[in-house]
Amino acid sequence: MTHKSFQKPITCHIRPSSTPGVTVKTDLNTVSFSNSAAILDSHNKPGNPGLGTSSILAAAIVKGLWQSSGTSHSEKNICHAVLMVEQLLTTGGGWQDQVGCLYPGVKKGYITEEDGSVDVEEIAISQDFEMEINKRMGLIYTGKTRLAKNLLQEVIRGWYSGGPIREVITSLEDNVSKFATALKQGEMPCDLIDVYYHAKKTLATGCEPDIVACLISSLKGGNLIETAWLAGAGGGGFLYVWLKPDVTMDKIRDHVKKYGTSEMTVHTITIDTSPMTYSFV
Repeated sequence: MTHKSFQKPITCHIRPSSTPGVTVKTDLNTVSFSNSAAILDSHNKPGNPGLGTSSILAAAIVKGLWQSSGTSHSEKNICHAVLMVEQLLTTGGGWQDQVGCLYPGVKKGYITEEDGSVDVEEIAISQDFEMEINKRMGLIYTGKTRLAKNLLQEVIRGWYSGGPIREVITSLEDNVSKFATALKQGEMPCDLIDVYYHAKKTLATGCEPDIVACLISSLKGGNLIETAWLAGAGGGGFLYVWLKPDVTMDKIRDHVKKYGTSEMTVHTITIDTSPMTYSFV
């Protein structure tokens, strides 16, 4: 999937083939692929980063297959198809990652009570606040790969055994509405982020490695960030940081270079306001 003006982090090219292989059929068309190599994907992210890239790549492939075969579909259809893909691959993924890539801008995803399907609410923010987010939010690759499956299994076991995990999940649900309201008002609710991150660490022990805890402590001690939290299920991968108003990303890079490990890298963030697009090659 490519965007008109820039290449997104993950690109999927669909190339038809006349030889037997993967076949997508509809009443109108039949599109075949000789083998998995006929679906070419490229990305510029490290392995297991915690940014939901397995779900995003699956969404790109599903959309490309359906689009090339003329299959009628919606973003909601893709969300549920990717959920099935994740289960077939035994990665244990959910639906929030594909929501993030299929719907542009800032949004809130949730499960409807009527039919248990995924739905999305757009969170409108001002242009000034969008620029502030792009300036003050950053990503630090911790140099430690992680796999969400193991952490998710621990959460599921805790849910079925009862106890505090159910209360924690309920509190997370309650905080979502407060978080959305704050964003609409042009505020980054760092206190709610801290509540969320504390809940994540309660749900899955070990989701914050010592090396990450030390990095967060040094960044806060250097008065560089207001808060930080690991992406996805945690355990490594990427660390989100919300900078102090007068701090630049260059200062973060200098700090990480001095106090972090050689594997750590610092990256900027830009809110993607364009929907997932496709092109045939």
